[in-house]
Amino acid sequence: MKIIENIKELIFKQVQKRHPHTPRYQSYRSAQRILILFESDLLERNVQVKALIRQLKDDGKDVTAWGYVAKKKVESAVLRDYRVLGMEDFTYWGLPKDYERADIARERFDILLDLNTTNLLPLRYLSVYAQADFKAGAETDEPYLCDFMINTQGDNNPAFLFDQILHYIKQVET
Repeated sequence: MKIIENIKELIFKQVQKRHPHTPRYQSYRSAQRILILFESDLLERNVQVKALIRQLKDDGKDVTAWGYVAKKKVESAVLRDYRVLGMEDFTYWGLPKDYERADIARERFDILLDLNTTNLLPLRYLSVYAQADFKAGAETDEPYLCDFMINTQGDNNPAFLFDQILHYIKQVET
């Protein structure tokens, strides 16, 4: 199994190289469109993430959220600004299927908030394919996945990561 995981990582690194990202910092104040990537809970209720979305919308932001849950069939409806993807939306190697890749690459975002605290491969792929000027998330071994990374010190709570990212990006003005 370790060999397959290593192959998946090699494929990811090749895809990442073919989709370079040039960061362009967006201040929180000037940002209009925000994409959130998150790990969905098994019941797909995502109460915590929906509260974070409301917080951003209260700040006048246009928010889109894409989640991933490690199960075959997803129950949530696919909406324009909110969807949860499952294993059937990705290939065996973890790549998003063509229709998902096209959907996420079609829109342009000012800021991507990657709340993937467990380093899930499907969410990492979505981050690579997403067209966002500025990408922020948890610290990883991949230096180019996000433009701004937060060391969560082992706290895998997406709300903690969200609060930390917002705290720091609100401090910087361009």
